[in-house]
Amino acid sequence: MFRGKRCQIRLKGHNRRQAELVRRHIDALILHRLSGQAVDTAAALWLSDIGEELYGKLFGFGVVRGREASRGSERLCDFVKRFIGKGRTNSGRVAKPGTIKNWHYTATFLKECVGESVSVEHFTEADADDFRAWLQQREEIKLESSVRRHCQVAQMFFPAAIRTRLVEHNPFVHVPTACINSKDRDHFVTREEFNACLQHCPDLQWRMILYLNRVAAMRCPSEIVVASP
Repeated sequence: MFRGKRCQIRLKGHNRRQAELVRRHIDALILHRLSGQAVDTAAALWLSDIGEELYGKLFGFGVVRGREASRGSERLCDFVKRFIGKGRTNSGRVAKPGTIKNWHYTATFLKECVGESVSVEHFTEADADDFRAWLQQREEIKLESSVRRHCQVAQMFFPAAIRTRLVEHNPFVHVPTACINSKDRDHFVTREEFNACLQHCPDLQWRMILYLNRVAAMRCPSEIVVASP
């Protein structure tokens, strides 16, 4: 919470007795954050009544969440929509259009599974397990690799929520997301099938694309696009 550093808060206009009371309230809030115990009632009332300057200091030290989060966490569907709208990965890189399209695809499934009312804060590890099980029952998602890919995207949404202190951990951290190779749809293209495909190519460029794939074993579209003039 404090990154291993000793933190100090200077209180303007407080006498010793008032400062000691503030200290006790802050200790109660720290205990709440570290242990998960219910926050002390007196501390909660004090926190709701303090000014923005002191609240901002406590927020900066990680003692409390942002005030908007404390008033009611943002809906998960709204948070995901806002994340995708920025068009950037968690590392800050601009996402490609195809990547953003995949994000929308997962977001649609997530919204359909859990509904629109659930908040970011109240989405639990059990909900993440339910989402994975829900994906496995979808007729259009037949492969384990596809299930893992959607869970991987869903997992990617939450680091931003952790940074803004809407949540403290990623509920998808335990869900399998590692890519696996599926052989179910692998098919060896015979020479006869290849020649038949060539006959249906509309021009020389398309025939060259097939030759580069089947004969030169180049990846499509990445290597072929790079190789083209």
